Amino acid sequence: MKNILLVVVLVTFALVTVFLAQHDGNNSPITKVNTQEPGVYTYKGATRGEVVFNHNTHSEMMGCADCHGETPGKIDVSTMEGGHGLCASCHNDTGIGECSVCHSK
Repeated sequence: MKNILLVVVLVTFALVTVFLAQHDGNNSPITKVNTQEPGVYTYKGATRGEVVFNHNTHSEMMGCADCHGETPGKIDVSTMEGGHGLCASCHNDTGIGECSVCHSK
């Protein structure tokens, strides 16, 4: 049980950091670069390098509605505000807020 909780905390920390690290005080664009494998995506931000987002891991830990709301579909993370706004609360609540966990720079 402790191992599962640790994995959940580490993954959550990594994902929050992805979006928090992009913060540079403006509306920085984020571009989806590629899909590494089904459900794993790489995004490139204007200032903080690449971010790898694993949808599979997130969907195992949380319900669809936690991120997608009542009508599941694509989420717009094409800006820093879009990504950070969606993910920051969970990542900060779990103590996973370091930028470098998700961002390559």
